[in-house]
Amino acid sequence: MTAYYSDNLDLLLFKTTKPQNLNYQYSLNSREKVCDLYFDYKNLQASGMWSLFNNLKTGFHDVANSEVPKNIKTFYRWIKNDPRWKELKQQIKQTKRHFKRYEVSEIGLLQMDAKIITTSNFPVDKKYYIYDFIDEMTRIVFVYVYDSLGTNNAINATQRAMKDFGEIGIKIKRLRNDNAPEFTTTNWNNKKLYKVKERPFTTFLSRNGIVHETTPIRSPQSNGKIERFHQHYTKLFYAKDKKLNQDELQHYLNKYYYFYNFERRHSSLNTKTPFQVLQEFSRK
Repeated sequence: MTAYYSDNLDLLLFKTTKPQNLNYQYSLNSREKVCDLYFDYKNLQASGMWSLFNNLKTGFHDVANSEVPKNIKTFYRWIKNDPRWKELKQQIKQTKRHFKRYEVSEIGLLQMDAKIITTSNFPVDKKYYIYDFIDEMTRIVFVYVYDSLGTNNAINATQRAMKDFGEIGIKIKRLRNDNAPEFTTTNWNNKKLYKVKERPFTTFLSRNGIVHETTPIRSPQSNGKIERFHQHYTKLFYAKDKKLNQDELQHYLNKYYYFYNFERRHSSLNTKTPFQVLQEFSRK
């Protein structure tokens, strides 16, 4: 409209969006100074970019406020364009390799854990607890919903798992879980040595020929497959508005696990479904 009323057709031409006047607010010296400080800070205090950025803003370090970028994104860009950042990332990758991904060579080695379903995070009418089991080799999963935690419910869930896994040809040989009180009792002696007392849950497994393993304290990676699987719960209820009771929650999860076990292709299984992996193993 402006071009029409002013009779100036040049206003209709496409123009570059590049700023005509570039304002280089920070010198190269300031950039190098901040980067040097970050990598020293990383080595001495083992802290990250966000921590250093806020400390610089408060004058914690001997750097002029005018030399510090006002935007955290600019600060990130400076650090990540520094050649030392690639070396740091490589060191982080090597450290993470300490927890190598491992695969077992036989079926029947299961991981077990309990997931809490709360009314604040999920569409349920009350708090529920899910005991879930995953076979480490095939990734086949079964879950059972309860209204409370406890040794009796843990044993009942294991009995149901033995039946369900057995129907598809998987005999449970080993069960690994954390150090929750329904699974085991822990104490420390005077020398700070960790001990495990046998509980009814362990006795039940022993009577059924199942080896009971517990993870080291504060090491969820030891039960990594079931811990990683728990992330699916957060995404599973996005579009669910109705409040589910215990039976409805169990039915809803059963439908999902049918999809997970028989239809969903897993990248960790070379784009095969868990049931296809089980079939291939059974043919050997």
